[in-house]
Amino acid sequence: MAQAMAARITALLTMLLIISWSGASSAGTSYNSQPCLEGPTNQRGSWYYLFYPNAFNYDHFLGVCNLEGLTSEIEYSGDATYVNLFPGMGIRSCGRQSNSQYQWGCREPVAFRVQVIDPDAATQFQLRNSAGEILPVDFTLSLDGSPAVDLAPNQWSAAAPHLPGNVRLTPTALQLQIPDPTRIRPGIYEKTFQFTVEQASHTGQYYFDSGSTLAPIDFTVRLVIEPKIRISGLSDVTLTADFSDYTSSDQAFCVYSRNAEFTLRALSLQGTAESAFLLSDGADTIPYEVLAGPKDQNATLLDYNTPYGPWQGALVDGCTANGMNMSLEVRIHPTQLSDARAGIYTDTLTLVVELE
Repeated sequence: MAQAMAARITALLTMLLIISWSGASSAGTSYNSQPCLEGPTNQRGSWYYLFYPNAFNYDHFLGVCNLEGLTSEIEYSGDATYVNLFPGMGIRSCGRQSNSQYQWGCREPVAFRVQVIDPDAATQFQLRNSAGEILPVDFTLSLDGSPAVDLAPNQWSAAAPHLPGNVRLTPTALQLQIPDPTRIRPGIYEKTFQFTVEQASHTGQYYFDSGSTLAPIDFTVRLVIEPKIRISGLSDVTLTADFSDYTSSDQAFCVYSRNAEFTLRALSLQGTAESAFLLSDGADTIPYEVLAGPKDQNATLLDYNTPYGPWQGALVDGCTANGMNMSLEVRIHPTQLSDARAGIYTDTLTLVVELE
């Protein structure tokens, strides 16, 4: 009697182990151990999978090539809105010959959806520089022959239309979008994100679904924003002699440097370091003065070919956001006109701006 009871207990324990293995094989995680290969079509008998872990087999069904652990470094000029990341990237998504949990061959294309994880983001992905400044960016993903899909932080791509799977790698383009390139300060902005893939049990293609989900894999984007500077908004100056007071003219202009600091110096075609700024009619000369500086500060009297500043440049090219940021005044002291003869005096004034 005791021996019969022991036999029944042993049989019950064995059945519990079989149920546990069977349940685990209905869905699983891919760890991207076969990222760039064609999905293998070989299958083993069902008894093999009762006694060996299934995790490796889920890697047959999902693979993301040329992304995991890589860094895409872009020297960004600000001339384009979209930037292509990770050349050679591809995605493989396939499923079993049927929905039997024991058929592990990569036999049929299976639709999927993707997600990019950014724990700091809400509505837009974020890159950061060393000062902690945030640069909002967007990601899009497209497969060869399919339209681009906009991605939102920490959300699965749209359930329909699904991204089409393939038993082979499908060339994939992951793009970074800069919403407003004109407002980027110079520096290096980077972040490590995570990328994951989820197969067709969530997209309506259950019959061939392998139940695979890709364990999130890391990738890094490093955006290098080089300093850039441009001067604009200057126009020719016409002066009419005033013998009782300063003869002068002033105007506003723009120095754009993506908010980086710059210096300014002035040179005169008719003048030299010794004679400074001169107007000439071909025979006689008249000295003049040049004053410049930020528009909201008192202008600085400039010496010939001497750098002044540093001053902060505009963040937006052309100063279209907040108006011109610099002022220029050209003036002649009345004593310089006391002995001047009638005529037309000219000079070419050159302003040189340089990044710090």
